[in-house]
Amino acid sequence: MRMRNRMIGWLAATLALILLPVAASGQTAGLAVVDLQVGVTPAQLAEALAGPGVTVANAVYTGAPSAAGIFAGGAGIVGPDAGVVLSTGAAAGIVGPNDAAGTSTENGTAGDAELEGLAATASGVAQPTYDAAVLEFDVIPEGPTLYLAYVFASEEYPESVGGLYSDVVGITVNGQNGAKVGDAPVSINTVNSWTNSELYIDNTRAETATVLRDTQMDGLTVQLTCEAEVTAGETHRVRVGIADVGDPEIDSNLLVAAATLSSERPPDPPVVPPTGTPTGPPTGPTDPPPPPVVLPPDLPPAGFDGDPATAQEVATEVPAVAAVTISRARFAAEEDPAAPPASGDNPGTPSGLRQAAYVVLSRD
Repeated sequence: MRMRNRMIGWLAATLALILLPVAASGQTAGLAVVDLQVGVTPAQLAEALAGPGVTVANAVYTGAPSAAGIFAGGAGIVGPDAGVVLSTGAAAGIVGPNDAAGTSTENGTAGDAELEGLAATASGVAQPTYDAAVLEFDVIPEGPTLYLAYVFASEEYPESVGGLYSDVVGITVNGQNGAKVGDAPVSINTVNSWTNSELYIDNTRAETATVLRDTQMDGLTVQLTCEAEVTAGETHRVRVGIADVGDPEIDSNLLVAAATLSSERPPDPPVVPPTGTPTGPPTGPTDPPPPPVVLPPDLPPAGFDGDPATAQEVATEVPAVAAVTISRARFAAEEDPAAPPASGDNPGTPSGLRQAAYVVLSRD
């Protein structure tokens, strides 16, 4: 109990430190973040998540120091008032207003194999991940079930929905993912205006938003809950992470609610009217976006470098996609064991490479 009180005291002091400059400036309080660059430690991140009936230890963080931190002021914006944020870009990038179409910070850090597996499940295509931010720690629960509440928010909404650039989150307990809807991992492809829409909050003028929430993210989920069966009194490994999928561009964030790692199901966040700028009547979502296109193996020219303009030229040779605007594209070369490619970035011929241009299409 004394340890729990110390943790709560530390979290309160940290949140006060975050919000003090906002209050002193006379500004309306909103989201604020302190990241690992200014002294927050992985152990403190894990302790901030710990709630009733659990003990945490041995916390390790992998990723850019600027991609993980503590957030506060989230009520009426992202749902949870405070907690831990992990980002594929900068943790502070969740702070509003929403004044950019697609913020993107490339940290140059590695991806994550476990998240790549989840991303393949979400999109149906195996792809590399980039800029992973992963917090893992041991937890000893007092009860047979472990809960953790979280929100997924992304700048990939809505343009990349239905495509291959489906940034993904994972919350695993002993290797089993609990951050899912049905059997599918949570990503922009599994929660959006067309799929599991009751779990989605639009934050762009064009679709269903009537108020732009005071966060830079173009869309986010409602508060979701990870649930895992565990053995009381034993040590279990928890892994919480997020990664860019397909390319290192356009940021996504995982916000994990403070003190909800617990043997008791966390309550829903209090209902607070959204804060932000009114947008006028919503237009409603358009038709679902077209699926990603994998062009025929030998179609992309040898010089194709992933540039959307080049991809647009290539796509004109495919009648099904000739009339659709391409917003992002990536070239992927896969070695053919029977005929290894020559050296260089993209030197192969169809006999030496199995070529495929993975193309994400924008909505008309």
